[in-house]
Amino acid sequence: MVLNFLLILVSTVNLADTLIQKGFYNKAIVEYNRELFYGKEDSVKIFNDMANLFYKTEKYPLAARYYSMAFAISHSDITKYKLYRSMYKNNQYDILTSLLSGAEDKRDSILFALSLGKLHNYGESSRILKDLNYNIRFSNPYFNKYISYIVPGSGQILAGHLKDGLVALVVNGAFAYYGYYLYKKGDYLTFILTIPLFLRYYTGNATAAWEFTIDKNDRIIDNLESSIGIF
Repeated sequence: MVLNFLLILVSTVNLADTLIQKGFYNKAIVEYNRELFYGKEDSVKIFNDMANLFYKTEKYPLAARYYSMAFAISHSDITKYKLYRSMYKNNQYDILTSLLSGAEDKRDSILFALSLGKLHNYGESSRILKDLNYNIRFSNPYFNKYISYIVPGSGQILAGHLKDGLVALVVNGAFAYYGYYLYKKGDYLTFILTIPLFLRYYTGNATAAWEFTIDKNDRIIDNLESSIGIF
C-alpha cells in the first residue's frame, strides 16, 4: 500500500511538471491539487510550485496563499519576497507598508516605496526611491486639485491633459461670464437656475485634475516596475 501511495504521488508530480513544461498551467494546478501533501520538504516544493503557477496565471490571491504556506514551513527569504510580490500584485498595499516599514533589503524597500506610491503617499515614496538611486518625481494631486478651483483647467494641464484643461477653462469661463451677464441684466431666476450647472462643471474640473494626476503617477509606477523587472 505504501509503495502504491508513493507511485501515485511521484506520477502526479511528474505529470504536473510535464504540464508546466508544455505551458498548461491551469491543468498543472489541477494535478497539484490532487496531491497528498506529506513531509516538510515535499510540501514546501508543492506549495511553491503551485504558488508559481498561480502567479503566472495572474491569480495573485491564491499565489500569496500558497507562498504563505510555503514560508510558514521553510522561512525562506526568497519565498517571503515572492509572497510580498504577490501581495503587491493583489493590491494589498496597506498590509505591505506595515510589513515592510524599515526594511533593509533593497527589493523589500522598493516594494515598500511602490506600495506607498499606490497609496498616494508620494512624498515618502519619492524619498525612499531617491535613497535607492531612483530619481522619480510624482505630481501632487492635492496641488493640482486645489489650483483647479482657482484657475479651472490648470490642474488638468499640469497633469498632462492639455486639451481637457483648455476645454475646462473655456467652459467654466463661459459659465462665469454668462452668470455675470444674467446678474447684470437682472435675470435673477435664470441666474439662480444656472448656478447648479456651473457648480457641476466647476467641481468636476477639480475632480478630473485629481484623477488625471493619480493616473499619471500610476503610469510612472508601472514604468518603474517594468524598468526594475522585479515582477
